[in-house]
Parts: sequence; structure tokens; C-alpha cells
Amino acid sequence: IIAYFVRQTLVSCVFIMVLGPVVSQALIVAFGCLWPAYQSFKAVGSASSAQQREWVIYWIVFAFFLAVQAAADLTIFWLPLYYEAKVLLVFFLWHPRAKGALYIYDAFVQPVLRANEARIDQNLEEAKARLADTFTRQVSKARDYASTHATKVLENMRSFSEPTMNPLASAPPGTSGAAGAAGNKHAHVE
Repeated sequence: IIAYFVRQTLVSCVFIMVLGPVVSQALIVAFGCLWPAYQSFKAVGSASSAQQREWVIYWIVFAFFLAVQAAADLTIFWLPLYYEAKVLLVFFLWHPRAKGALYIYDAFVQPVLRANEARIDQNLEEAKARLADTFTRQVSKARDYASTHATKVLENMRSFSEPTMNPLASAPPGTSGAAGAAGNKHAHVE
């Protein structure tokens, strides 16, 4: 029964999907990134702090949308009209009549971030310290490796830059080798 339901749902998804992943992603880039970026540019140049606040809130909510989208694209992409819903959500977030980003921010994002702000800051500081330690350790390992193997590396580099002698090219006339055979041919001509 479950297999039948899944098969029927997937078949109906194929016919209900209008935009698809490529077109919906192009629309999300155009209307979720490029248009809001231009509007943000105009807001930064204006004296309206309310307009600037709206666009900063939009980008905060859009960042959460992108994080959720990454997981949703792997798990629920098969739902009917999934890609169309994503595009409509992006329009809802910035459209002047809907101002969906303000609603989502005030109703969900801000309360969650405020309640967890101290923990998030602490985790970010710990992650930053671990990253700095890891980077320092890796640089130290690379420096140690370079200092212990520097002479070998320099010798290898020197061997590539020094001309090498080809034993066949320097063979005296009358001996085996390409140059020797060529030398013998010319030596016997009288």
C-alpha cells in the first residue's frame, strides 16, 4: 500500500511540477538575490532607516530560507508544487504589500535568536578558538615538515634545473648507441 502511494504521488508530482529545479533556482536568484540586492543598495543610499531595517531583516530571513532550502531540496523536493512554493515564498518575503520577511522575523526568527543569543555567541567563540587552534597546528606541522625536508626538496629542485648528460648522446665513435652509430657512419666515409 505504501509503495503504491509513493508511486502514485511521484507520478502526480511529475505532472504537477511546473517550474522544476533549474527554473525555480534561476527565479530565486533573480528575485531573491538580485532584486533585493539592488533595493538594498538604494536603501543604503537613502536616509530612511525604516527602509534599511526592512532590507536587513529581509537578508536575515533569506539566509534562514537558504539554510532550510538546502535540507528541503534533499528531502521534500518530491512534494507537488515544491519548487513553485519556494519561488512564491521568496516573493512573499520582499513584496511591499506582503512584507513577509518582517512578519517571519517578528514572529519566529527574532524570538528564537533572542532566547538563544548567549548560547549561540558562546558556541561561535568556541568554534572560532578551535578553528584558530587547528589552523595554528596545521601551519606548525607544515613548517616542521618543510624544515626537516628542506634539503631533500632543494636537492630535488636542483636536479631539475641542472642539465643532465645523455649517455647515448656522448658515446664515442665506434661504440654502441645512437650517437656512436652516427659517429661510426661519418668516421668510415673516405
